Amino acid sequence: MVAVANLPQVIVSCLYFAYNTVYISMLSADEFSRFSSHRKALRTTNPKDEQRSTYWLSLPWTYALPLAVCSSVLHWLISQSLFIARTEILETYGQPEEISYMEVGYSPLAILVALLFGSGMVLGLILNGLRKLRQCVLVGNNSLAIAAACQKPEKDVDAQLKRVQWGAVRHQEDQRPGHCCFTSEDVETPRFGNSYL
Repeated sequence: MVAVANLPQVIVSCLYFAYNTVYISMLSADEFSRFSSHRKALRTTNPKDEQRSTYWLSLPWTYALPLAVCSSVLHWLISQSLFIARTEILETYGQPEEISYMEVGYSPLAILVALLFGSGMVLGLILNGLRKLRQCVLVGNNSLAIAAACQKPEKDVDAQLKRVQWGAVRHQEDQRPGHCCFTSEDVETPRFGNSYL
């Protein structure tokens, strides 16, 4: 009985991990794309000089706090939807009989509200995913693409400790491709139709 009543909680917890992962991917892509429009410090676990610390819960507070609250509310709504109901039978004089029943109870209204609230959370995720990113190469969490973007010019010493920007440090010339990377030096917007490494 207890397992049946709490099964939706386990399912929603697993779905929340997937939901949170999608948000982390979207916001990582957004933060990466912001490096193409202006200089920003890199995020790291132990910041030095101009570096910034990583996000707590891997998300900015403007997302982490509302998502945690929404998750808590959804779990509470689910706990109101399915629950254990214990029934005791009383004798005429108010003494409990030896027989009692334990069943899984449900509330149609709470189920409806939980479904609507969960659907609203999914809709919010979809709408957030429709936001347009700035002009930048989409890398997501592809480590190969991120590694390529980190190949800074040799003369750019300690760029990781400074504010950096992503852009073209060299444009395509003849058959030699240009190069785009994070650097503390000046960058230009990549040219349409050119090849870059």
